[in-house]
Amino acid sequence: MLKLLFCLAICLLTTIPITAMARHGWDGKAVITLRDGQPCFSYPRDEEIKKRVYLFDNLAVTKAGPQGGAGGWVIQLADYNKKIPVEPDHPETCIRYGVLPPRAEEVTPVKPLELNTPYRAYLSVSTASGSEQRYVTDFCLTRNPRGGIVLTSVNWENTVYEPHCLKLGESLKRSLWQRLFGK
Repeated sequence: MLKLLFCLAICLLTTIPITAMARHGWDGKAVITLRDGQPCFSYPRDEEIKKRVYLFDNLAVTKAGPQGGAGGWVIQLADYNKKIPVEPDHPETCIRYGVLPPRAEEVTPVKPLELNTPYRAYLSVSTASGSEQRYVTDFCLTRNPRGGIVLTSVNWENTVYEPHCLKLGESLKRSLWQRLFGK
């Protein structure tokens, strides 16, 4: 009996992370910093990026949750034979919200971001051979006590699956499932 339970536990542990990653469909977290009160987006120099040359494909910033896809901004490379002049692979070379990089085009025109509203940033990059890496991060903009704009995290309610912005100083609450198998 103990051997059967052990085998079931091993099967469960080896299959759950794969399905969880397939369901999410992303390879890591987009990096978001603030520049002049606006979010600025880049992708991390993770192990996969260090192996090959990846170049910017597109950036989508939309409301997170049930109204997903609404609001925000979507840009992409205008000509896939030409890369943008500065690759957003570091916070110093990030793409600032609303500032169109050369050789990129708007798919969805920029809309002002609302304070205390959950947004999702999706950034994808690819190699010349077609390998793609996708990075996603949920975020909110809010004001600190001095009135300045700051970034906060987003938490998803487990019961209704709706995102909400964390208040300043509030920590992200993760379920046991998320702590064991989340990215």
